[in-house]
Amino acid sequence: MKKTMILAVTALVAVLMFVACDMSGNQNEEETGDITAEGSTLQAQLDWLRGNAQSGRQHIVNIGTGESIAPQSLVFGGRTVTIILRGSGEISLAENGSLFSVGSGVTLRLDGNITLRGRDQNNAPLVLVEQGGTFVMEEGVVTGNINTGSLGGGGVRVNGNFTMNGGSVYDNRSAYGGGVSVVYGAIFAMHGGEIIGNTATIVDWTGGGGVNVAGTFNMHGGSISGNTSVFIANAPGVTNPNIQARAGGVFVGNTGTFTMHSGEIYSNTASSATTGAGGGGVFIDCGNARGGVFNMRGGSIHDNISSGGPWSQGGGVSVNGYHDYGGTFRISGGIVSGSNRHMTVLVYGTAVAEYGTFNAAGVFNRTGELPTGSIFDTLEVVNGVMVEQPMAAIR
Repeated sequence: MKKTMILAVTALVAVLMFVACDMSGNQNEEETGDITAEGSTLQAQLDWLRGNAQSGRQHIVNIGTGESIAPQSLVFGGRTVTIILRGSGEISLAENGSLFSVGSGVTLRLDGNITLRGRDQNNAPLVLVEQGGTFVMEEGVVTGNINTGSLGGGGVRVNGNFTMNGGSVYDNRSAYGGGVSVVYGAIFAMHGGEIIGNTATIVDWTGGGGVNVAGTFNMHGGSISGNTSVFIANAPGVTNPNIQARAGGVFVGNTGTFTMHSGEIYSNTASSATTGAGGGGVFIDCGNARGGVFNMRGGSIHDNISSGGPWSQGGGVSVNGYHDYGGTFRISGGIVSGSNRHMTVLVYGTAVAEYGTFNAAGVFNRTGELPTGSIFDTLEVVNGVMVEQPMAAIR
């Protein structure tokens, strides 16, 4: 009898242990899955996340009809949180500020046909990515924001990391980086999508209607087109009437590095009616300690324009060399063509322009040099070998 009871108890314990393990397994599976935020509105879901977001987890926020909300600071007290916006509809900014400020340890992913819309008299970028924060665009639109504040970036200002796989940064404006501004130490990786129709209204010696780069910009695909950098001598905030409009497409500042692997930069314009313009497609700036760096490993830069006053130059690419450390342009592959004034590529002053190859570690091996003062109608390099030669030297 006693043996029978012992066997029964042993069997019961085994069953309980099996059930407990199974429940534990199910619980762990649930704990590693996505969490759907609770609430009938976007604001309610974001408020719920502030109290319930779990570190290391992905949280789904569903967007239905359009909503207008106040600026949102996505900070979760040191927790590592991913927020995924899904669905369709428009999220508009109800008052001045950044619609989303993405804090350290937070990833915000735009994963649906969602439009983030700014304000036409705002004083901040529409999306602000703080140091340590990450913004990922799979699709959707960032649009309609005019940033009149001192910080650049009409659409997105990157202090952390921004990855663009799709979607559009469209029709935004600021003093520099009309579409995207990448600050020193920040990283922007573009694999797809488009940066289109943005404007930089220049007030000092910077630029970039599409993108302003003071950090690192790696372009692996997508397009930058139809952007404008414009200088108006009597515009508010202008203290020097002799400033040149720079970089309709991409401005590479003296702390910036831009590497183009593929993609297109086309139909961008740098324009000034009085002084002139430089780098309709790309402008690489000089500096007192170092110059900006543009590594072109592939892709196409075409049909860009520098227009206006007597200083207009480098419709495709302009490499600035007015300071001790000029800008650097290295090309191992790709083509620059079809820009105005027979100045598709312009190299001057202390600027460095070279063609050659990059090894597996990213080290550049120079084959030849593009002479200072060179003007190119079409510049094409294939596997480090130049196809087209300079048309003439500047007189």
